[in-house]
Amino acid sequence: MRRYLPARLLGKDSIISALSKIKGLGVLPIVNYTAPGIPPFITLDEALDLGEVIIREVNDEGGVGLLSIENRSNKNLLILDGEILVGGKQGRIVNS
Repeated sequence: MRRYLPARLLGKDSIISALSKIKGLGVLPIVNYTAPGIPPFITLDEALDLGEVIIREVNDEGGVGLLSIENRSNKNLLILDGEILVGGKQGRIVNS
């Protein structure tokens, strides 16, 4: 049986979102919409969809561990571990 908690206000701009459970693991996301000090960012998928990022080899020979990523947006680019980078001679998986 799934039970969800109603979203509750934590403060002026924060909420506890609905409980999500998968295979015995429960997660209650806490969201703050105006957290100070967090610079604006764009995810890799969003930037690619908008044409704001160019991914290419650093040189003609290419290198397995090297790619050039040009961020043309005015936001910081967020690239998460495990994302696939496509744009060089072969796709690469980000591994920090």
